[in-house]
This record gives sequence, C-alpha cells and structure tokens, in this order.
Amino acid sequence: PRPHFGCPRRIYDDGAAHRPLPPSLELLARRTAGLVQQLTHLHTGAHSPQACRAYQPDAALVNYYYEGDTLGGHCDDVEPDLAQPIVAASLGCDAVFLMGGPTRDTAPTPLLLRSGDVVVLGGSARNCFHGVPRVFTDRPLPFGPEALDALPHSLLYELSAYVTQHFPAELLEEALSPQQGASVLQQNHIEVQKKSAAGCVNPSTSSPNSQPTETDPESRGKGGSKGEEANTAGTHVCKAKEILLPVLQHMQSCRINISVRAVR
Repeated sequence: PRPHFGCPRRIYDDGAAHRPLPPSLELLARRTAGLVQQLTHLHTGAHSPQACRAYQPDAALVNYYYEGDTLGGHCDDVEPDLAQPIVAASLGCDAVFLMGGPTRDTAPTPLLLRSGDVVVLGGSARNCFHGVPRVFTDRPLPFGPEALDALPHSLLYELSAYVTQHFPAELLEEALSPQQGASVLQQNHIEVQKKSAAGCVNPSTSSPNSQPTETDPESRGKGGSKGEEANTAGTHVCKAKEILLPVLQHMQSCRINISVRAVR
C-alpha cells in the first residue's frame, strides 16, 4: 500500500509503484485507534477527540518474517505528524514484540503477539523504541486448512477477493507448488466473481456445509435446477478455497505484520 517506504533512506517515495490502501484496512485502523482512545480515557481520564478525528491513515508497511528474521530496536519518527498513531496487525506465526521507552536506555517490556493481535502505538508510546527479536516459526498455528470448511460461503468469496486484489503476486507464487502460479489464483477469482454476478452462486444463502442435490430431469429445459445450482456453488466455493489455501499454508511458517499509518 502506498506510498513506498525506502528503508535505507527512511523516506516515503510517492513515485514508486504501489497499491492504494484498501478501504477495509483503513477502516479497521481508524476504528481500532478510536477504541484504544476511548479505553485510555476511561482508565486515565485523558481524552483528545481532535486527534481521533484527525487520524487519516493513508499507507501501510507490510513486513514478512521468516525463520531467523528479526527487527532491531527502532523508532518510527519520519512521519510528518507523530501525534497520529500506528496500528499494526499480526498474522501468522507468534512473535516476541519488545516495547521500549523514549531512549535505548529503557529496559523493554516483552509481549507475545499471536495471529490476529493488533498493537496501537499512540500517545507517548508513539515515540518509543520497539522491535521484534524472535519469530516462532516452529510453533503450529491453532488453525489450519480445515478452518476454511467452517466459513460461510459469503466470507470465503470476500476473503478470496481481498487476497487476489491486495496480496503481492510474489507471495502467492511462493506459497504455491512449482506447477502452479499466481495467475491460477487470479483466474479462479475471476470465475467465482463472474458466476456470482450471473446469479449462479448466492453467497448470502449458501450454507458452509451445503451438498449438491440430485438434478430434476424435468427442470433441465427450464434454465437449470436446484441441483445444478448446488453443483455450481460447490465448484466455485472450491475455487475460492484454492485461492485462500496457499496463503493459509504460507502463514504456518511466516509472520506478516501490517503497519497502518498516516504519512501525508
């Protein structure tokens, strides 16, 4: 998501190739930051509604951590307004996150981050050092490929669409077998969306465990049957799973950190 951040020079490069920040990710960041602000107000009495309203995230840095990868202690201090929080979501493997202080002399506090955890760096924490000294790629995640079977069809379509639109092609290619490629995922997604638009699949009424039913021969000449619809739905649910499965498998040995922030 935009704009590109050049690590050696520590600048945001608007001219580099980038994707727009997904609206759903922006909304998640704003809502999470707002919730943290409300909890802070309830606990300490401190409140700054102006800062909450002004928070307009427009970029996200996505870091991939594999076995042996670490992130040294650092401060995110190149954004123009350091009063705006950073909202960072963790996906995949567990990791140790060290939360330090305003200088390197402060002993850091270790936190164990699991998949789905979100850290908000706001207030005084916004200017503190932090890092990731270890990622546990040897720990199995509490969810696996079978988790897709429990999802409603509507959510499967939504997630598969999000993956094909926003995940880098190189990540998809790495997660797939040598006989496949990211183009396979893209084509599956296109087919699912075309069938849904044509009315062949109704995600809102499909159940997670629906089974194809026998086709009524008398209805074949009348535009199809419930059995044909069920078979079509089953086919495209499988394609949606084919989009998501490689990414889910990839997350079993990788930590993905999505750090949303305001850079303009």
